[in-house]
Amino acid sequence: MADAYQAAMAKAAQDYADAVAEAGELDEASADVGPLPEAKPSGPEQDRPEFNAAAFFDVIRAGLFGGSLSQGQVDGHNIIGNVCSVAGLDPVLEQSAYILATVYHETARTMQPIEEYGGWNTRYAPWFGRGYVQLTWEENYQRQQNKLHAIEQVHIYKIPYQVHDDWNLALVPSTSALITVGGMRDGDFTGKRLSDYIKPGSVDYVNARRIVNGTDRAEQIAGYAREYERALIAGMDG
Repeated sequence: MADAYQAAMAKAAQDYADAVAEAGELDEASADVGPLPEAKPSGPEQDRPEFNAAAFFDVIRAGLFGGSLSQGQVDGHNIIGNVCSVAGLDPVLEQSAYILATVYHETARTMQPIEEYGGWNTRYAPWFGRGYVQLTWEENYQRQQNKLHAIEQVHIYKIPYQVHDDWNLALVPSTSALITVGGMRDGDFTGKRLSDYIKPGSVDYVNARRIVNGTDRAEQIAGYAREYERALIAGMDG
């Protein structure tokens, strides 16, 4: 699991460096964060079949995305899925499905971090909503910066984490994925956490909406979660 975590964090760091280099903010040499370590599971993990991403994407492409996926949508699923796989979720299938469903809804299907519409006119600007799930208010930006700072792999793989000091870093996919998955797992957004509603032997996708935003569109997002659950099962069986 440690190797898998390191590989996921390295992948996130490389994705970020590549994106910044492409935007012209870094030259090619400075964007190089080195080769990515290969995940080498040991013990029971060696017996797990490899996840069939093609089967997963076939299901969501047909059901949730109307027959086509952009590269940005694929990339968003990959980064969220990477973090979910190493975040200690239990049960990982159903909790991952709900996280993906939430991101699908909150980003209007783009699967990319977004800014709150009209954010600069809010009373909490400049710390208005940003990310896969909207991070708002200065104290919450500070809390997430402190939380990310405490993760060793964030520093090893140079994941941008200073979201309070530079609020636009909350729009970096790797950073936002860590905030979103960790925040839903730990109850950072409303005080409610994934394990309050989705636990071994008990799955309540409807009330799980309380983790992020009361009961707004709760039934609709529960439907998305069931579709993601079906897609994840297809990937595991594929």
